[in-house]
Amino acid sequence: MLLGGREPKSKSLVTVPAAYGQQKVLFIGKDEVPARVFQERVRQRMENRDNKEVFLRGDRTVQYQDLMEVMDMLKGAGVTSIGMVARMPGER
Repeated sequence: MLLGGREPKSKSLVTVPAAYGQQKVLFIGKDEVPARVFQERVRQRMENRDNKEVFLRGDRTVQYQDLMEVMDMLKGAGVTSIGMVARMPGER
């Protein structure tokens, strides 16, 4: 399932929107999550999963340092594998 509960467990997706630097908001699946609670939300969703893989997608104008900040939060939440994607499999 997407971390938000919409896809099979092998397809967890976190999106970093262009406005992340100013608004500090991320998306887990389609659910908007403030950065201040993001790591804990991911940790809760990962704790009983065998597959702790997440796909990370950033909007075109997202700063590299913002992606690195989000990757650090994911690792701190127990994610063991982070894949960078432009689109999820099956998206056009």
